[in-house]
Parts: sequence; C-alpha cells; structure tokens
Amino acid sequence: MRTLAIFLMCCGCLWSQSAKPDELLVAARQVIGSGNYGRALVLVVMANQSLLKGTTSALSPTRIRAAMEQEGSVQAVQGLLDAAAQAISTGNKEEAGFRLRSATAGLARLVSHNPASDALNARQDVVSEARERGGEALSPTLHRAARAAWTVRDHRTCIDLMNRAIPQVHRLTTIVYNRYYTLLGACYLGMNDAAKATEALWQSIRKPAPGVLKSSGPNMGLATLFLERGDTQTVLAFLKEAGTLDWPGAAEKTARWLADVQQNRKPDFGMLGTF
Repeated sequence: MRTLAIFLMCCGCLWSQSAKPDELLVAARQVIGSGNYGRALVLVVMANQSLLKGTTSALSPTRIRAAMEQEGSVQAVQGLLDAAAQAISTGNKEEAGFRLRSATAGLARLVSHNPASDALNARQDVVSEARERGGEALSPTLHRAARAAWTVRDHRTCIDLMNRAIPQVHRLTTIVYNRYYTLLGACYLGMNDAAKATEALWQSIRKPAPGVLKSSGPNMGLATLFLERGDTQTVLAFLKEAGTLDWPGAAEKTARWLADVQQNRKPDFGMLGTF
C-alpha cells in the first residue's frame, strides 16, 4: 500500500499543473460519496502536488510516518480533507500537506479492500476521462486501471490499457517508463506469452535517456515473476544489463543477486521486487 501511495504521488504531478487544490478536494469528496475511492485517491494526490508546486516544503520523517499510519475509513478521510481545505484557506501549506498525505494513506487502504470494485471504477474513470478530453485518457488513469485489472487477473484488459498508456510516457521520468513496461510484462506472463513479456522486461531498462533510474534502480517485480516460472537465464541476462546502468549500488547489488540466482537462491530485491 505504501508503494501504491508513493507511486501515485509521483504520477499525480502530471495533471496538477492547472488544477487548484481546493477544487480538487471538492471533486474528491464527491467521488468518495459515490464509493469510487480509487478516483478519490488520484484527486487527492493531484491536490497535494498542486499545493506543493513551486515550493521546497517537505514533511519531517516523523510526520510522514504518522500520515502513513492513517486508518482507512470514509469518515476519517473526509475529516482529513476538511482539515486540509481549512489549512489551505489559511495558507498553512505544511499542515495541508500533512492532512493530504494522511488522506492518501487512508484512501489507499479503502482501495485495497475491494479489488474487483476498484477495477470496475478504474475502467469507468478511463471511459469518463476519454469522453471529457475528446480523445484518449491520460496515461496515469490508464495505468491505474491496468494495475487494478492485473490485481483481479484480467490480463487481457491490463495489456490493452498499458499499450494505450505507454505511447504517452516517452516524455516522462525514466522510473515511470520502467514501471509501465514492468506491469505490461507481468500481464503478458499472465497470458503465458513469455516472448512478449521478455521484450517488455528488456524495454523497461532501455529508454534512451540520460541518468536512467538514478534515484532508485530498475523495478525487479517482473524478474521475480520470471524466476517463479523457472526462467533463470532471462533473469541472469537482465541482471547483468541492469548492473551496467547508473543507479545507487548497481554493481554491488546486481552481483549479489546474480550469485543468488546462479546458486538457486531467491534474491532479496527489497522494495525493488514489488510492483
């Protein structure tokens, strides 16, 4: 859940450039009332990104931990949104950011309670956004719907949505590009199409951009799925390539993981091993 919240915070910044935080919070409260917690989560992330745009404001580690422990109830989340709106109206960005971060954690818990409902709501969001835009939905909306489809093992829908989202991400950060192809490959594996899954695995680390994945490193979720299928050769080749990229501890970590795979041990990828 923490990974979901953080990732949505990253992708929400794509939309928040023209939206006002108070307007987004009004919209979030409306969709919470209809039970669409996934859409509300995206709107709250957008509000937080819009609020922080152009500032260097950051929460302390203690407040971040407190926010991430927020309970997942509708009443609690609505109270947090009201408190955030009040803080925004008085210009207290730090307090507003804390309340929005807490609401994000609470909504993430609500979303995780009903995967089937979230998948349906996410698909409806794609249709609604496409209608509003008079064209294709934006890539974060498509990606969220694809993740929801993958969660309920609707791999065919996941593949369709990701193939519509990926053409939009070439201008985005390399970590987003990496995660998009990782999910696409996982969906192909779900369809037992190992060839296309392998292609997606390689594509996830081959975007022609400087400073590839410098902030964290390539996602190893798809590599984990290949290992579960017993395809160690594909993973060994992938890890060797990943070790040549510019990210923290690349050579040391990939050397350790390579040794684990070669000795039939399961590598500990840490947070990089989750989608």
